[in-house]
Amino acid sequence: MFLVLFTCSRAHAGKLRKEEFQFLDSLVTKAGPMKGYSLRFIVDSITASCKDELQMTRAFYRWCFLYLELDLHRMKHPKNKPDNASSALMERKASPKGFADLFKAMCELKHISCRTVRGLIRLHEEDIGELDKEAIHYWSVIRVDHTDYVVDPSLCGGIWNNKMRFIDRQWTDAWWLTNRRLFAFTHFPDKPEDQLLEVPLKQIEFKNAPIPTATAIAIGLAPMSKSGMLKGYADSSMELQFLFAGPVRVPQMTISWDNHPQILVGADIDENGYYIGIPFSKPGDHVCYIYANSSLAFIYKAKVARGRKVREYKR
Repeated sequence: MFLVLFTCSRAHAGKLRKEEFQFLDSLVTKAGPMKGYSLRFIVDSITASCKDELQMTRAFYRWCFLYLELDLHRMKHPKNKPDNASSALMERKASPKGFADLFKAMCELKHISCRTVRGLIRLHEEDIGELDKEAIHYWSVIRVDHTDYVVDPSLCGGIWNNKMRFIDRQWTDAWWLTNRRLFAFTHFPDKPEDQLLEVPLKQIEFKNAPIPTATAIAIGLAPMSKSGMLKGYADSSMELQFLFAGPVRVPQMTISWDNHPQILVGADIDENGYYIGIPFSKPGDHVCYIYANSSLAFIYKAKVARGRKVREYKR
């Protein structure tokens, strides 16, 4: 039996409650795309009711979801077309770099400190244990009230699949003011200081880390272990322990191995945490999907060896 420990981690935004921004989101929606208008006019319009800089960055993030399309073709062929804030505003299509540059330009018009960060990204099961150095990605680091936050404007509509196609584009605010530690499992900047962590992940740690999804980020569930490569025996079980800090509602957890149906797992709860145990039944290399309330939360890989034989002794 081996143990994976999880702890609940709050985003680095104090007591920020993202659901409190729903009214602002609706105002940005009502403002419309404003095609043909200057960026300053757009920024002034969608921030007219904002009370502080965090609300402004939320308005920019929401506007990018509503009126800017992620151009996957441009991601594959980045040198074929201009890719910056101006082209993103004019064409209403952009690669992650165009998203980040436009988000930065919006922030600068309101004198909000923002920089575009370049690095690598991992979003899919095949990325665990592998490092695709051509998976270049861009995101943003903003500073509000002397605090730095990570934002990925290009993921506001969800992630693309491993064939560089969208299955179902849906709004998510998980990548706005994301928990730094979870963000570091999927985004690896060229400069270690851009991880915003006291002890930045090394490249090998990033390569082998588990992959969290928007669900894990929304719940605030972060693994204590940096490894997404699990090992065990076919005759053993894997026990997962979750620790929840504060009044967090315990989600219903299910597990799926490879493409098999989800398994509702038994759980034990005590003062030390929330435990689930999953038996291994087949040796080999497998992908482990962990779901919280039927939504994918984490992706791991597991290397399962044949069961250990018990030696019998004769008297």
